[in-house]
Amino acid sequence: TDEDTGGNNAQTVTYALEIEVYDEAGSSWQAETSGNRIATITMPDTSNGTVTIDSIDNLYGRARVKITGTDDGTTEVYDEASSSWQASANIKNYSQSVVLVVNPLNDAPTISDSTVRLAEDQVYQFSLADIKGYSDQHTNDDEADALANITITSLPQTGSLLLGSAVLTTVPQVISVDQLSTLSYQPVADGNGVGYASFKLQVNDQGVGHLGQNPYSQEQTMTIDVLAVNDIPEFSLSGDLVMDSGQALVDAATGMVQVVVDEDFSTTQSVTVTVGHLPTDEDTGGNNAQTVTYALEVEVYDEVSGNWVAETTENQVAQIGQDGAGNLTISSVADRHGQARLTVTATDNGQSNGEDDFQSDSQSVVLVVNPVNDKPQLAASSI
Repeated sequence: TDEDTGGNNAQTVTYALEIEVYDEAGSSWQAETSGNRIATITMPDTSNGTVTIDSIDNLYGRARVKITGTDDGTTEVYDEASSSWQASANIKNYSQSVVLVVNPLNDAPTISDSTVRLAEDQVYQFSLADIKGYSDQHTNDDEADALANITITSLPQTGSLLLGSAVLTTVPQVISVDQLSTLSYQPVADGNGVGYASFKLQVNDQGVGHLGQNPYSQEQTMTIDVLAVNDIPEFSLSGDLVMDSGQALVDAATGMVQVVVDEDFSTTQSVTVTVGHLPTDEDTGGNNAQTVTYALEVEVYDEVSGNWVAETTENQVAQIGQDGAGNLTISSVADRHGQARLTVTATDNGQSNGEDDFQSDSQSVVLVVNPVNDKPQLAASSI
């Protein structure tokens, strides 16, 4: 009661704070500095000794917090000279310590949005390099763990994601970093465009923090650009061809379909060009119209050399015509026979990824004009 801080004999107690941080490398307690601090520890009011503790991002460890209270008490001492009791300073202090333990947490890694590019009608094989901006390095944090898993959280709206040969149809799909090389994307046939498709993903790392925490990064977007590629202007030949069971017969010797007629045939033969598969972005009648031009090359088989040689007026076996759509007409030349190879070539004026990339396709047919033994003719004469 004679030291009651609220009474007539009130004493004042002030408090002081001392902080030490445990050095794991040296296995010793060291005075706190800005370089080893694990939390913000302060005593806002030294009159009551209350300590506040606030976290600092990504810092952990142990700190010893020592609070010392000191009073301003006095003790009466008898003064023989004055024969009286006199007050004499008799300051007392008392300390208590508490250890602050800040457990390490496995911080979530970070990644950024990514874009990959592939050519039309190709398959893109993903790799670790496609996970852009991966980081697990934090301030004063030595964890820096490697990537462990990728989780697909949404599927592309167009085309397919495959793991190996299996098409992914549900999410989430967890893929280990070792499986990433088996993840691929396949666009729809003939599809192309910037931002053609996208999907979302997040990752986690190989670290394990306090209580086994292993958090994932925020979702990021993988965008897929498919670069336009000009397709070959495919076509097929039909018409007056040698047929077998409804199909044009391929000659075993030449590997080509044939038109077979006899010398001096009177009926004009025809070979028709039929346009094959045509992507919508190359439609010759649409907004992205391409122009396809056709050319004809005629070669005649030289029986002496056994080679195909360019047609001339001297070796011509028939009269060959071609219209703008590539269709052929074949008319006889009197008393001519032999074999001619007719090669139709279609060439477009298309582009790939905005640059001219003309493509061609060729088909050949062999014209066989069989010899015919003409009747001998006699001229009238007089004797």
